[in-house]
This record gives sequence, C-alpha cells and structure tokens, in this order.
Amino acid sequence: MATIKTVRTAVAVLLVLGTLKYLAILIDVGWDLSQAPHFFLITFALPFGLVLLFLPRLPRTGLVLMLLVGAPYVAFLIGNVIQNGFVKEGWADFLVVYVGGPVAAVGVIAAARCLLTSRQQVAS
Repeated sequence: MATIKTVRTAVAVLLVLGTLKYLAILIDVGWDLSQAPHFFLITFALPFGLVLLFLPRLPRTGLVLMLLVGAPYVAFLIGNVIQNGFVKEGWADFLVVYVGGPVAAVGVIAAARCLLTSRQQVAS
C-alpha cells in the first residue's frame, strides 16, 4: 500500500530530525554527555524508531503507534508555535518545526487513512 510507504518515509524523516536535534543540543553543550538531553532522544526519536521497527512485521501495530506518537507530536509543535511564535533558536529547531511538523501531519493522516481502508476492506 502506498500509504504504508508514506508512513514509513515520514517516520524515517522524523527519526532523522529528532536525532539531528539531539546532536545539535549535544554540540551546544560541548559533547558533554553528562549534560546531554537524553530525555529528548527518548521522547522524540525513540518512539518513531519503534514505529519504523513495527511497520514491516506488524503493520497495524505500527500504524496505531504512529497515531499515538505522531498526533501528540503535531499538537505539541502547533501549540508551541502558537504560544511562542515562530522559532528563532537554531537551525535544528527550524528543521524540527517547519519540516518535522508537516511531515508528522502527513504521516498521521496516512496512518489513519491506511487503518480506515483496511477496516473497510475487512467489513466488506
């Protein structure tokens, strides 16, 4: 299905963006792992890595996990932009917000569409 490919591509992009943001923060603290934001890596990159692992073998589980992880991610980004205005921090923040936000929204929509079409095919 093309929508699973869309979800897989969106998840891969979000995983790369989360890892880049983590590395950008790590560079800012001078590669000091004691000050590294491991929480950021665990909350923003690891869930998308899990979705990427689940999609080939358990596609329905991967799609549901994408909805559970991607929808709050999109809501967080939208809420943050509304509350704080446009991001003015660094290059990694621009990537996460202005590339990651739309990519996450496309991934969530594709996951929902794929789940809905598979349900309709089973019900027919």
